[in-house]
Amino acid sequence: MTTFPLLTCCEMLSIDPKTLRNWLRQANMSLQIHPADRRVKCLSMEQVQHLAALHSRALKSNRTDTSSVSEPIPFPEEVARLKQMAHLEAQVASLQQQLVQLRHLPPPVTFPAPVQQVMQQEDRQAACQKVSVDGTPDAGCHRSWTPLPAESRRRRVLPLIEYGAADTYVIVCPQQGELPLAPDSPEWFAWLASLSSFRFIGKSGRLSACRGYDQGPKRTWYAYRTIHQQDYKQYLGTTDHLTISCLEQMAAKLQSYAE
Repeated sequence: MTTFPLLTCCEMLSIDPKTLRNWLRQANMSLQIHPADRRVKCLSMEQVQHLAALHSRALKSNRTDTSSVSEPIPFPEEVARLKQMAHLEAQVASLQQQLVQLRHLPPPVTFPAPVQQVMQQEDRQAACQKVSVDGTPDAGCHRSWTPLPAESRRRRVLPLIEYGAADTYVIVCPQQGELPLAPDSPEWFAWLASLSSFRFIGKSGRLSACRGYDQGPKRTWYAYRTIHQQDYKQYLGTTDHLTISCLEQMAAKLQSYAE
């Protein structure tokens, strides 16, 4: 037996659902269950024809011609899939619109090479400003730092004496690299005599050493350090007094001002 949903019956009779319910109540007619979905109420073709005859209604020809085929009813799962597909289509349209807007954005800002070098140097200096527990800079940071070509022209790199691993000291010359000098040896003092300034990073502090230039270059040395925006200057002595012990004591003394 062919059945039709109530909405289809309304279309076939050209009436609204409320009128159909009144006709069914007047005719004391029971509803049928759709074979594909028990939740859908239907009428048989005989019932529809009986209602049309009672109320002198002519059935639509497109319905009567297809009386042998029941009209498909959309299931809730299909309705959910259709809604999801519509939502996805809206998202794709939005993404396409965003891509069009991105194509019209101005190109990224590029800095000239000198400005990029300065920015890179600032980042590297910030990475090297690591301080250990006793307040001294990270010893490994100075040996891994290499000045940029532009900076080498702006600021002279000083020779470095740095306390390293295994209770040894590393002597680094900007021109020759690491020097195999033993502290307090004749070669040590000869090398210091050829310098006008150097940096020292010891066990308990650090300092910058420079010759006295009050009345021209002299054999005397002074230790310098800036702590909390205040400059400190201490007398070191002549070149033959610049032993490791002397430098360590002066570096510790200057470090005490920072505590």
